[in-house]
Formats: sequence, structure tokens, C-alpha cells
Amino acid sequence: MLMTALATPFWNDKVDEESFERLLQGQRHADALLCCGTTGEGELLSAEESLRLVDMCKGSGKPVWAAVSGGTDKASRAAEKFARQGAEGIMITPPAFFGCTDEGYLLHVERIAERCGLPVMLYNAPARCGYDVPLHSVPKCVRWIKDAGKGDRFAKYKGKLLCGDEVNILNFAEAGAVGIVSVLANAAPLLTKRAEQNFLDKNVQKNTHRCENFVTNEEFAPQDRQAFFHLSKACFVQKNPIPIKYVLQKLGVFRDCSPRLPLTAATERTRKLCDDAFGRFWQYVR
Repeated sequence: MLMTALATPFWNDKVDEESFERLLQGQRHADALLCCGTTGEGELLSAEESLRLVDMCKGSGKPVWAAVSGGTDKASRAAEKFARQGAEGIMITPPAFFGCTDEGYLLHVERIAERCGLPVMLYNAPARCGYDVPLHSVPKCVRWIKDAGKGDRFAKYKGKLLCGDEVNILNFAEAGAVGIVSVLANAAPLLTKRAEQNFLDKNVQKNTHRCENFVTNEEFAPQDRQAFFHLSKACFVQKNPIPIKYVLQKLGVFRDCSPRLPLTAATERTRKLCDDAFGRFWQYVR
């Protein structure tokens, strides 16, 4: 499964619906869409903006998931609204400031799920939140676990595990991940889908051979693998979503790549690294 973690375009500090529609039109290879997450600057969106993005995503005909974060009451109210708007599921980002106890985190997730009645995706993002999702606190309402680490902590949940870091997709393959939540898919959805099928999709086991110590599909050539890993690395040379928004503007998908404060524009180094990577593998992009 490929779920694209959608970026949010702004124009004059308002959500640019025209640009967002162009982004959605290029997502025919995605199996599902995630909006209002880290890549979508969800914490910086108003409730009205978030609901509008969900509504636009629904027009794609694909399953739509929406991200919630913050304290339990705030996240629960947002989840309820997303449910009424037609979201299929909720991704819960752990409260970053509180560093809650294992028991508190379990109650947090269960309360949100109870309030909205939707399936839940847990987002383990220790680099952003300061702690790992506790392994023994995965309640029954959880359908997916998106891990931004290396996946090995959640190997026992391999049927629920999603890769949240393209660069480490090989580690996730070894841990038994069954899909990917991708930033790169904003700009290169077909390449990302092919990488997901090659490394994670257990149905793509025929016509495979060993290459560079991992199993690869014969239709996913060395050039394809090189493109995937180089482009994935380029997406994270600065704080996400700054690089991918710059790339989307260069591609003409977004009119403007400016994020909302406290995020700032792409640095000269970021622009150069993205220009080099995406220029080198231009044939794989959208």
C-alpha cells in the first residue's frame, strides 16, 4: 500500500486550492491519501482549512486519512470533525510537549478512537516528539503503525507496520512492513509505488533475483533503485516539508513553496541539492 503524505500549498498565506488540486490529480498511483500531517503542516492549519483539504481529497475517490495531534480533548474534537467530513481514518501523532506516560498515551489513543469511531494509525516520530510509542500500548483500534524510525521496534506488528521513512525502506522490508506513507510520492508517485511493490509488497515475489544483498524485482532496475534512494534523501535535506514544497514549485505543481511560520523557506543548499537530485532523475518525476 502506498499512502501519500500530502503537502499543503499556500498563496498569500492562504491554502492554495488550485495548486492542491493539481497535486491530487497526479496521485493516481497512490492507494490512499494522508492530509494535515507533518508534511501537510497540519499543526499550522485552521480547523476550517483542514476540513476543506479532507473534502478535496475525497474528490479523488481514494481513501482519505487525516492527522490529529496535541492534547487529548483537542485531538478528539478534530477527529470527530474529520469523521463527519468523511475521512476513513485518523493518524494520531503523540503529544510532543507532554512526554506522556505509557498509560496516558494508551488512554489518549483510546479516547480519540472512541470519540470519532474511525480506525487509527499511530505515528511513531521520536525525532519530533521526543519519545517512542510504547510497544505494549497498541490498542485494538489501531489499524496501522507508521514508524519514522527503522521499523525494527515494531516488527511484531508487521501486519500493521508502515514505513514512514523512505530512506530506510530496506529495514522496514526486513521488519515485515506492508506499506509506506511517503513524502517523495508527492513528486514521484509512480516511482514510489514501484519501490513499495518491489520492497514491501509480498505479492511481488515472482520474477525476483538477489542484487546488492536484497531481493529485487527484475522490472525494478538498478537505475530505478538509485533514483528512489537519491530522491528520497533529497526530500529530507532540510526539515520536512521544506524540500518537497520547493520541488513541487519547481515542477509547476505549486505556485509558491513558502511554508508557514515557524517553518522557513528552503535554503540555498537545499535548493541546490534538490535541483541536482531531481534534475538528475527528472524522468521519474510525476
